[in-house]
Amino acid sequence: MMRTLILMLSVVWLALPVLAEIAGQNDPELQAAVGDWLAGNEADALPVLSAQAASGNVAARLLLGQIDAFPALQGDWLSGLPRAERIALLRAPGGLSGKRWSTGLDDPVAQAWGRLWDTAATPEVILDFARLEEPRAARFAALTLARRQRQGFAAVAADPAYPSSLQAYALRETKAGAEALHPADPQRAVLGAEPDLSGFAAWSETAEEADAVVALCETLCRAEDPAICRPAALQALGGYWGLMPLGSPVEALISSDIFNRSTRGIAATLRHMRGPVASACLTDALK
Repeated sequence: MMRTLILMLSVVWLALPVLAEIAGQNDPELQAAVGDWLAGNEADALPVLSAQAASGNVAARLLLGQIDAFPALQGDWLSGLPRAERIALLRAPGGLSGKRWSTGLDDPVAQAWGRLWDTAATPEVILDFARLEEPRAARFAALTLARRQRQGFAAVAADPAYPSSLQAYALRETKAGAEALHPADPQRAVLGAEPDLSGFAAWSETAEEADAVVALCETLCRAEDPAICRPAALQALGGYWGLMPLGSPVEALISSDIFNRSTRGIAATLRHMRGPVASACLTDALK
């Protein structure tokens, strides 16, 4: 029953409007393959996506580039293949290990990722992703730049496109305290302050960056109190840093609302969990 529900949620993405058109995304074969992938059927989906990418489909190349770059998007079937077969499915021919299909694509989202992978990237790339309506990419960009100890968040934070989920990086540069943030906002941890987990369930109702946790608990643990499940999921993810990378790999192709509730999205969230889980339901789901 639960698997049927998740499959239905995975497929309805086809009927939803997209944010911006990616070349090739309306190809019926591509759409069917993305639906299979969301439903967890890698064995049928990935060979089709690979063939579409080889034929020049930009949407297929962009999605495969993300699957290649982020292991949490990869399932058991793909992980069980010999290395050479995985490379042949996920990458374009070239060099010893192939090359990422999304490299050099004439597509604004792919080009923004290219700018982020450049070690000279600045927080301006966060605005690039935000303006392209790729919120998960913007959040991942901030994490990446913070790990590189890049400065300049405060200089771009005044831009209307700058995500509210990343304000802590600007506040840290201006030496401001966590008082400017909601007590339950996980990004308080960036400033050395603990979020109020007792208010996290209520806060997460309207926080875009928490949707993957909300989706997880609503899909797998509907019978459990959200005030138990959601904070437990956040803690198991490692807090803010585990929460930020969650969401659709390509928002213009698959909305995060659909991705987070799909079989593949739920599996990706569970794969990010590392710590102890203070939820009986999630403990069972992780077994």
